[in-house]
Amino acid sequence: LDALREAATRLGESPTKKQYVDLDVTPAASTILRVVGGWNEAKERAGLETYGQGENSGQPVEPKPDWGEIPEDREWEGLSGQQRRYYENRDRRQDVKNR
Repeated sequence: LDALREAATRLGESPTKKQYVDLDVTPAASTILRVVGGWNEAKERAGLETYGQGENSGQPVEPKPDWGEIPEDREWEGLSGQQRRYYENRDRRQDVKNR
């Protein structure tokens, strides 16, 4: 938990798992997950802010790129980070699958 607090101090914000991994600190994120059970649970225990899955880690959502389409009933800003990555990579994955 001290490592999470230190990461937050270095970053100036509550760290996402990716940000924590990128800092290359110990213990490893996988160790934290194994011992505590979840990333947000660990951050709660450390007294840090947590984010819901669709909250983009508290960061503003970048404007929709020009690369492709999303379903008409969806809004770019309303998609989770995982959903945005899915749509970003969908065409490339389909091309690989069709080879």
